[in-house]
Amino acid sequence: MGNLLFTAAIIPVVIFLKFIYRKDTEKKPAGLLTKCFIGGCLATIPILFVELAFTAIFSFDSLVLNSFYSAFIVAALVEEGFKFLVLYWIIWKHKEFGQYFDGIIYAVFVSLGFAAIENILYVFGSGLMTSFVRAVTAVPAHGLFGVMMGYFFARAKFCPPDKTKKHLWLSLVVPIAFHGFYNVVLFLISGSSEDTALVMLLFVVFIVVMVVMWRKGLKLIKKHQERDIEAREEAKMYYEKQILKRQALERLELEAREREETRICYDEQFQQRLELEARKSHEVESAVEASEE
Repeated sequence: MGNLLFTAAIIPVVIFLKFIYRKDTEKKPAGLLTKCFIGGCLATIPILFVELAFTAIFSFDSLVLNSFYSAFIVAALVEEGFKFLVLYWIIWKHKEFGQYFDGIIYAVFVSLGFAAIENILYVFGSGLMTSFVRAVTAVPAHGLFGVMMGYFFARAKFCPPDKTKKHLWLSLVVPIAFHGFYNVVLFLISGSSEDTALVMLLFVVFIVVMVVMWRKGLKLIKKHQERDIEAREEAKMYYEKQILKRQALERLELEAREREETRICYDEQFQQRLELEARKSHEVESAVEASEE
């Protein structure tokens, strides 16, 4: 039973990782992706302690206030914050961070490292049915939060220096906002189980949230793919121009050498003619002098 639960918890993580990995045109080192994934897994430890502390510090009688606090502060802020720290620590200055899509794939591997451990804990704690629900909700949601984080993380890496800080903040704030809104709907559904009409309304809102996140995530993926294509085309054009420029310089240098060689040849021939004429003139003078004697 344990193996079945573990497999059920891991499969959706693997599927999303494979989905994002296939979209990468220039594959990243397996060791670096593994490091990101393990970093996300290990982030579960401090996240768990900080969330427990935040939960113990504040508690609200109001369902709405408690839901918003738990969703945005306890869950979204803490989880996305630690994911961001892991991503920044491993990737920001790494030599393999050279394209826009790199930010997305590294962030997704970090995010799903955390999601894998979280999913295992939930599935082992609540049973097999939980794995089916989370396979189409929580796991892809964490993957999409990673897409959003990675999108702005890459923008921060390759934007002008004066905009770096802005995009780094967005790489943290945007996933927190979506994560918080995703969670608050679920918490309100869980706390309003007696009000069927409200639950149905919130369920519709939840579906809309998931659709919006998927559309947003796919759009961000496409944008960075297009940016990488444009960057490669620009690089190709630049190198082609450099090659043409180098070839033109080589031709000019060759023509200059040929002109110089031709000039030297003409100078030598002219000098030889002068010397020949001088010898002939000397011989004529010598002959004239000899005949006069």
